[in-house]
Amino acid sequence: MLDESRPARWPAGFTVAEAGPGETAEVSVEIPRHAAEVWGTDGWRLVSGDYVLRTGHSLDDIRLTTDLTL
Repeated sequence: MLDESRPARWPAGFTVAEAGPGETAEVSVEIPRHAAEVWGTDGWRLVSGDYVLRTGHSLDDIRLTTDLTL
């Protein structure tokens, strides 16, 4: 039986960027397929559905939110 229970939030990817005062930085963060998979009796399986990707300095400092449907 496949267990699709998941935490409400989990880290999926990260990167480091540096910018001085008043500067901006553009980065790309790769989200691996494995971030949306669960382990079952037949191996890893993609969990289709709606996801919300949140980007920020911390959980309390979210800067960007993107909806994603798989």
